[in-house]
Amino acid sequence: MTDTHEKSAFDKKVDECRKDEKSDLIDNAAINHALYLFQNLFEVAAENEEKVRLVSGTLNNDFYSELTNKLEACIDKGVDVEVMLLNGDAEMEGNSFLDKVKEYAKGRVLTAKRGKNVPGAHMLLIGDEAKRFRLELDHEQTKAIASFNNPSMGEALNVIYDSLRESLDSSNSSAAA
Repeated sequence: MTDTHEKSAFDKKVDECRKDEKSDLIDNAAINHALYLFQNLFEVAAENEEKVRLVSGTLNNDFYSELTNKLEACIDKGVDVEVMLLNGDAEMEGNSFLDKVKEYAKGRVLTAKRGKNVPGAHMLLIGDEAKRFRLELDHEQTKAIASFNNPSMGEALNVIYDSLRESLDSSNSSAAA
């Protein structure tokens, strides 16, 4: 069956950057653009067997349930998946995406402690170098940039990610002490 849906200019740009591994920064602000980027980044992670690291406030179930099949493809390939939730009061019950990560042997979920909201950038990083990513610049307006091959940005995002991870780890261990 052939797809009769005409691809948008945005979809064509994403497809081109992905196929040619271009370092271009792709601006996006619409929810359908975010979804298309996430789907493509997860597909690349599965194809290349590269780890997935995701930082979000709440993991909106309506959005992330659309990505469950892409997550499953990563799981089938044995890809490490780590999710950080910055909002300690995020609703996690019945979130199909989050449930898959929690059930997965190579899945890890880090959350801020209850009642705490850790400030930080929402992002999706693919691979150790994180040269493939989507970074939200303004969460309220869903403004973001993405790339399929930008090592210098990836290096900077790795530093931010590690710092957020450290924040969550120390915030949770001090709560337990």
